[in-house]
Amino acid sequence: MMTDMTSMTGAARRNAVNTIRMAIAGLAALLCAGPAVALTAEEVVNYRGPDREQKLIEGAKQEGQVVLYSALIVNQMLRPLAAGFMKKYPFI
Repeated sequence: MMTDMTSMTGAARRNAVNTIRMAIAGLAALLCAGPAVALTAEEVVNYRGPDREQKLIEGAKQEGQVVLYSALIVNQMLRPLAAGFMKKYPFI
């Protein structure tokens, strides 16, 4: 039920106006923020911004593991490569 604001007391009017302002501000924040969109694999590979390495590290932390597929000889190349990776990124 709608109430005529001219018949409201001062405190009630201020509360109503503040509620309307808060609702408008909340709606504006939702409209301006936009949806959070994850990057596609192609966008990740092609991203060249100055914060590229940091973004890759943050994404790897969220995933929590690395899967390495290779045709390299395990003892000659793959183990040293994996050891170097684990030394540089022990948190992944």
